[in-house]
Amino acid sequence: MRNEGPQGPVGTAGSRAGARILVTEDEGIIAKDLEMRLKRRGYNVPAVVASGEEAVIMAEKEMPDLVLMDIVLQGEIDGIEAAALIRQRFDIPIIYITAYADDGIINRAKITEPYGYIIKPFEDRELHTAIEMALYKHAMEKKVRESEEWLSTILRSIGDGVIAADTNGCVTFMNAVAEKLTGWTLEETKGSHIADIFRIISEQSPEPCKDLMKRIIGGRAVMNLSDDSILVAKDGAQRAILDSGAPIKDKNGNVLGVVFVFHDVTEQKKMDMALRESEKKLRMYSMELEEGNTALKVLLRQRENDRQELEENILANVKQLIFPYLDKLKRNKAMSEELTYLNILEKNLEEIVSPFSSKLSSAYYGFTPREIMIANLIKDGKQDKDIMELLNISFETVKSHRQNIRKKLGLYSKRINLRSHLMLLDKK
Repeated sequence: MRNEGPQGPVGTAGSRAGARILVTEDEGIIAKDLEMRLKRRGYNVPAVVASGEEAVIMAEKEMPDLVLMDIVLQGEIDGIEAAALIRQRFDIPIIYITAYADDGIINRAKITEPYGYIIKPFEDRELHTAIEMALYKHAMEKKVRESEEWLSTILRSIGDGVIAADTNGCVTFMNAVAEKLTGWTLEETKGSHIADIFRIISEQSPEPCKDLMKRIIGGRAVMNLSDDSILVAKDGAQRAILDSGAPIKDKNGNVLGVVFVFHDVTEQKKMDMALRESEKKLRMYSMELEEGNTALKVLLRQRENDRQELEENILANVKQLIFPYLDKLKRNKAMSEELTYLNILEKNLEEIVSPFSSKLSSAYYGFTPREIMIANLIKDGKQDKDIMELLNISFETVKSHRQNIRKKLGLYSKRINLRSHLMLLDKK
């Protein structure tokens, strides 16, 4: 296991106590001297090797915190090649210790990104300073990389789309959701302006909003896009989104770029629209039901009025069609007349209470009570003389009533038998 020396406590000599340093030096005396110097400063030296090949092997085996690497070494590969392999495979910081400082060697060494370059001969303090700076720098870089990895993982894992750009508008980051919604991959966006990738229009205006970055950077604050924002993807597909943009600032408040966070609300808007339609239909059905209830109430009131009117009409007809004959019975003592009145009374009662009789509402509609009495007597075969005696009225009165009945039945001036017509009406 690799020792966590760079993050451990500082020793009494000012060094990071316990830091493990691999020494790669082909000069035996120099190598021994380096080992002693390091141990005096409180460092651990797990191994001292003389070739590039051995350096790579021991780096993998011991996983030191730092490697002091001579450039000119024994073996097939020199110190620069060995350093490149160690950095690439194990991420171990390298400090070159060499007697060579020509530009060619320095340029080759720079490619391996060393944490220090010490020219022989050197002082203990110079070596100690270079080691401490390298360990600290490497530890800080590791923390930064871990933070960046955490942040990148989080941004790639969240359910919203995230896209960022620098102050020039060039896209610097997109997570998987943003790639899916825009139709662009991060690789494809290299060198592209964010306005060409993150194309926003509104439902009212089909023109893309290209000044989003300027507005966010100018306002230096979070800005929410309108609720009718539409994202136009690479293939032209349009999606309703909810979105917010914010400036990216450093610890001093300087704007480094912008970031947009957005998510697809197309289905949500469809559901909202369907819900509004359902509510609209429900209100319409409710109004129709209310109107129907109102009409039903009116109808019920009308039925109640009709019932009351029918009861009143029945009562009136009973009084007109029955009571007069009862009075006649009381005044007339002859048995024959008494039977006649009783028959008339029975007939009229049957017609009043019979559910099949329509004379009160249809056949005799518009007749006066006296005309109804005379029409019933005519239908029963009574002559004008009989009617005169039964109703105690004159011949002219009977004749006048007959003419009115014919007029109301549409028979006036027609040669149609009145009794036959009245009997036919009862059969309808």
